[in-house]
Amino acid sequence: MNAMKRTFRMTAVTLATVTLLWACSNKNGALEIGTLFLNAMSVGDCETAKKYATKESENSLNMLNGVSKGKKANPDKIEIGKLEEAGNSAKLHYLENGAPRILNLVKIGEDWKVNWLKTNPGEGAMPMDSSRVRELEIPLR
Repeated sequence: MNAMKRTFRMTAVTLATVTLLWACSNKNGALEIGTLFLNAMSVGDCETAKKYATKESENSLNMLNGVSKGKKANPDKIEIGKLEEAGNSAKLHYLENGAPRILNLVKIGEDWKVNWLKTNPGEGAMPMDSSRVRELEIPLR
């Protein structure tokens, strides 16, 4: 009888440990979230990028959505660099077409999110290139 109880306890402990390890491994860290966001943005997929961004970042991504449609044909080359993590914030260094950039991330609850705002290009945002700006210019009368 004691052997059955001991076997049952060991099975329960093993199952709980495996479940805990599995649950923890499914959480993406700052590096993974930043990489997923940058990969989506490199091809102009703002809808996917929104999944990894803060609520505050959604307005900037919505504005960029219409302009970034041409990126699928000419995606940006992204090279991921080092991650600097400090508590609930992180900075992911990367190269966009050879130019150094920094992507800001924040931890909200247990999840990492990209804090990508139009007001800080190069510091959490990917700047729009000048050819796309010219597309938006409205001639003055």
